Amino acid sequence: MTERETLRIFLRAHGYAVFVIGTFVVALPLAALQLDRVISLELPLWCRYVGIVTFAICGSLSYSAFLPFITKGRGTAFPTDPPRTLVLVGPYRYTRNPMYVGNLGMIFSLGLIVRSLWVLVYFVLLAIVTHLYITRHEEPVLEKRFGVEYTAYKLAVPRWLPALRRAGRQRVRPDAKGGLAE
Repeated sequence: MTERETLRIFLRAHGYAVFVIGTFVVALPLAALQLDRVISLELPLWCRYVGIVTFAICGSLSYSAFLPFITKGRGTAFPTDPPRTLVLVGPYRYTRNPMYVGNLGMIFSLGLIVRSLWVLVYFVLLAIVTHLYITRHEEPVLEKRFGVEYTAYKLAVPRWLPALRRAGRQRVRPDAKGGLAE
């Protein structure tokens, strides 16, 4: 891939990210926050400080998952311009959906920062919708696109939260050919 092609993918990916983050992590939580005017259910002050810390952690997770889509996958996180290869590096070694985990975590954290139960309700609803989208649409598409490699990855890496090594699960890392190695 040439530097020019990499730059094009980089710009497209960040354009999509601005749209997605702007919509789901900023605009919709701010809309949910408006419900505080109707029924105020303010969380305790200490939640704000926890939220600031977790927002930074979740934002870092999301971006560290975003970059390999460009550099290793040669695509973007947007469904109409997906990676051309299965990404198995970085946070993808521990969870199959680190970008979703990071983005949802930012929304949860934002709810804590602004101390709004309504933003947390939005987080729960979006988490449910995201889970349904992943299990009913995204995973079947990935199984078709990447075949046995994705099936093996699914068996080795949890969908959402990283787990300590459990019996029967092995840590995944890409081998020299980009496949899976133990």
